[in-house]
Amino acid sequence: MSQWTHIAGTIRIDTIDHEGVREQINNVLGQTWKYGDNVDPDTEYAPYGSEGSIQYAITENPDELSVTAFVVTFYGDLRNYDNDAEILAWFEKACDAFYIRQAVITIDIEGQKIIYGSYTGLSDLGKPMFSYNEIVH
Repeated sequence: MSQWTHIAGTIRIDTIDHEGVREQINNVLGQTWKYGDNVDPDTEYAPYGSEGSIQYAITENPDELSVTAFVVTFYGDLRNYDNDAEILAWFEKACDAFYIRQAVITIDIEGQKIIYGSYTGLSDLGKPMFSYNEIVH
């Protein structure tokens, strides 16, 4: 029987200068792969299970005068994987690398727990805040 971990989330990146940001996002989040792809052991990947990694899509706001510049959506169904700490570290690394207005993540480790996480770059305390809630099955 396989252990599955399901991930979904969104990160909003604010910036005025769009130049090079897409490449920076790819560098921070790591490469992705799917079942059947050749995996290079020297490449840094997004967290992954036995049949593929977390996948992500980058949407750029065409209005370059808007501070809401990019939205990254990510998702995954990771087989034979249950390392929520690694996924949360990946999420926090992404949030720390950019000016993030808001970000959310849900991690569902089948039969074990569900983690709901959020991040805000503009908290009432004047500093970024991560918040996680865990529900154990």
